[in-house]
Parts: sequence; C-alpha cells; structure tokens
Amino acid sequence: MKQDVLQDADKYMKERRRKKWWHKVVISLAAIVVFCTTYALILPAVTLEKDASAGEEQAGEESLMQLNYTGSDYTVAVQYGEDAGIPEGAMLKASEIPKDSEEYQKYLSQAVEAMNASENMENIKLARFFDVQLLRENEKIEPKSPMEVTISYQQTIETGEEIGTIGIVHPVAGKSIDKKASIVFAELDIEEFAKSEDLGITYCEPSKFPPIDYDLSLVVPQGMLFDAIKTAWNGLGKDILKNTRIVDTYDTETVHSITVRFEFSSNQRTLSSAEVQEIMDKVIENLSKIGVELRK
Repeated sequence: MKQDVLQDADKYMKERRRKKWWHKVVISLAAIVVFCTTYALILPAVTLEKDASAGEEQAGEESLMQLNYTGSDYTVAVQYGEDAGIPEGAMLKASEIPKDSEEYQKYLSQAVEAMNASENMENIKLARFFDVQLLRENEKIEPKSPMEVTISYQQTIETGEEIGTIGIVHPVAGKSIDKKASIVFAELDIEEFAKSEDLGITYCEPSKFPPIDYDLSLVVPQGMLFDAIKTAWNGLGKDILKNTRIVDTYDTETVHSITVRFEFSSNQRTLSSAEVQEIMDKVIENLSKIGVELRK
C-alpha cells in the first residue's frame, strides 16, 4: 500500500514538471510570435521614416549660390537657391547710404520704430544702411524668392591709438563652423586697453514711487519721421517725463498710425494725475500744430 502511494506521488510530480515545461515553451513561442508580428507592422513605418529622413537630408544639401561684395570696411554676402531665378553672370553691388541724406533719415526712423527704441535715440552711436543690388549687364535683377543677406564689419577700436579690432566672421567661413548664431571675434592689446581712462560707473536709481504711463494713439502724415513728432514734447516735463517709446503701429493704404507711451515717474514724490494731464494736454496741442492728430 505504501509503495503504491509513493509511485502515485512520483507520477504526479513528473506530470507536474512536464506541464510546467510545456507552459514555458508556449510562453516563449507566444513572445516570439508577438515580436515578429510587431516588427512586421512597424517595418513599413521605419522604412518610410528612413526615406523621409533621406529626403530631408537631400533637401538640406541643396546647393546654395553666393555672391560677395567688399567695401572699404565691410563685406556684403548674398546666398540664394535656384528658385531665386538669378541668372549666371549676375554681380552683387552695394553702396552705403550717406548719413546726411534724407534717405538715411528715413531708414533710421523706420529702424528705430521697428525696434521700439525711440526713447534711446540719443544712445544710438552708429547706424549704417546700404543699398544692395543684383545686376547683370547693368540691369537690376529682382529675385523670385527670399535671399539671405549678411553684412560683416571690421572696425578699429580707437582711444587715440589703435588697441585692437572687432568683427564678424565672414559667412563663408561661418558655414564650416557648427554654430547657427553669428560669430563675433575680437583682438585687443590688453596692456594698452588697461591704460585707458577709467570713466567710472554711472547709474540712475529706480524710483520707489509708482510710475504713471500715458498712451497716445496718433495718426501721422505720410512721410513724417519720428524725429519730427518728438518735437511736440521736447522740453516738457523734464523732471518727471522719463521715457517715451512706440508700443504699437497700425497701417492701412490711407492711414499710418502709431501708439506712443509716455512714462512719468519721480524719485522724490508720488505724481498726481493732474500734473501729468497738464503736460499731455500741451503735447497734444503741439502735435496738432505739426499735423498729427489723435486716432479716433
């Protein structure tokens, strides 16, 4: 009786081990089937992705043509693709717009307005504008697609004598450097630079009193420069009118409008609305005298 029980137990253990073994085999086969099925499903997507990447690489490797023009202390480089429609034999020509010309003042006003930098006009020490043209047999060529125009400068830093140079890496050389931003270089004679006069540090302490902002939306006559508009408030509110700047523009075929923000503050006291309004009333009166009206 005892021997029969032992034989039955042995058979039971063998059968149990056999089922566990088959269980592992089935799970392994199922995993293989799942893997093969998944791979078969994603293979087309992987192929498409590789094809798309290859297409992008080919598009990125599209050759660009470049023309250069070198002036006295500047270099103009123009890059364009075949879609620009620039014929063979085209030449690049550039000329600097004189600072005493009306055209220069026009471009300066537009640049200041675009940068909202009207309040810092007195801090703009250098602004240069160029007339860049593509010519073929002395005939002007209009590109059919946008082009990349880069102007590089090389100027001397002077304090009575030459102490170094500063400039921007030429676009042709920049293409071989793995950087997207413009690369600026400088070379200084540190010993001579250290001998330069120490002008000290100047700063304007911010006011602890709340400021007052006053916006005027103005309709400006065609062709009027911002320098002419500023005359309406020059000399007004010298102690409390700290800043003016363009915060918005609005243009249609018949209307050119800008919004100018006047920023008032004082380091000694809290300003009242009445004293600010008094100044602004005078500004509006002066604006009307030069043909600038409030936008309705």
